[in-house]
Amino acid sequence: MTAHDVKFTVDRFASEESTNPWSQYLRNNLNYTEVVDDYTFRYHTNTPEPTLLVPFAWTRILPKKYFEEVGQEEFRKRPVGSGPWKFVEHVPETSFKLEANTEHWFQVPEFQYVVDLQVPEEMTRISMLRTGEVDIALGISTDRLVELRDKEGFRTVQIGDPIIWSISFPGTWVTNKPTGDIRVRQAMSLAINRQEICDTFYQGLAKPGGRWYMHPGSYGWDPSWQADPYDPERAKQLLEEAGYPHAFADQTIKYYVTEGPGVDQAQLLQGYWAAVGIDVQLEIVDSVQWGGMFFVRNTEPDAPNVGNIFPWSFSSTPNSVYHSANMYTSTGVHSTGNDQKADALYVRATTERDFEKARQYWTEFREYVETLYYNVGIVMIEPNVLISDKLGEFTTFKHLFLYDALAGIKKP
Repeated sequence: MTAHDVKFTVDRFASEESTNPWSQYLRNNLNYTEVVDDYTFRYHTNTPEPTLLVPFAWTRILPKKYFEEVGQEEFRKRPVGSGPWKFVEHVPETSFKLEANTEHWFQVPEFQYVVDLQVPEEMTRISMLRTGEVDIALGISTDRLVELRDKEGFRTVQIGDPIIWSISFPGTWVTNKPTGDIRVRQAMSLAINRQEICDTFYQGLAKPGGRWYMHPGSYGWDPSWQADPYDPERAKQLLEEAGYPHAFADQTIKYYVTEGPGVDQAQLLQGYWAAVGIDVQLEIVDSVQWGGMFFVRNTEPDAPNVGNIFPWSFSSTPNSVYHSANMYTSTGVHSTGNDQKADALYVRATTERDFEKARQYWTEFREYVETLYYNVGIVMIEPNVLISDKLGEFTTFKHLFLYDALAGIKKP
């Protein structure tokens, strides 16, 4: 791997042809890129942007020569990378297989193969874990996970950062629906008993709070930050001040969710909101429709996303700079941001060259946007996976993703 591969990868990532939702963000401040020598790549911006170190640290490098020789479609069938595993086989909708790279420069896996099976049904995944057909089971509901851990002796391992469950409110400044009033959004937050959700629904495997892609330890996190308290009386008072529901010509609030565990989460919130007098309709849609509404900026008053609610449950991150651009700035794809002060604070935090000042500015930015109630954190969920006794210690990169951690799994 050389700087030519890095340039090829970054140029492709930032190109007009890229379908990656982050590409536009890179293009906004990119002047040009160059290869200085085989081991030096230089990225020129129009204005200072020290936080570019974050996405570059995560960019997976493509092999320029091989990619250009075989083309995109063939590369997708037979990918080549620089990691500790080599691609073996992909069976669409069924499985894919990796083999250990025994000459890897950093870490040689102790296991020869990884086989990833696509098994949609939870009970089938659990059965395969019990019979020894698989050694790692993902996507297991809290009830089943606790049962398998406490009654059957399976181990759990936390992989990655906490999963942040939050809700977002697109187009608050253009809608005549109730979510356009910040008092209604705040009331919806105060109506939620987060501790009860953690203790019952998640059986102690979650904690109240979290912010959009932020958790304790994230860049700029302030230890004094707390989740909104459970205060249904204050919620009712705010709703009365807002004139809810009669002050709104269109009283409809929809909560868009896809099939799966998100429906149970939605019904929990729906119950809390109903208890203070807020009517929210659940709309179950397919993932393509959901993604089209949440990942494409649309702030027309009659757009289906505007004035409604979108949940998001995903792993947090050590640095939320680029995720926050999409949630809180006036160019973000989630259609939630439209505040001049937020835009200015974001620019100040991401262009400051002094690290300590930049981190403080980032804290101030995130503290300010929290007051706008564009996004509301619900709980932080432990990122547990179930494993069999055929696996030993997970020694590296547990703070990232499972595929980063696989090479560091020891034999028992």
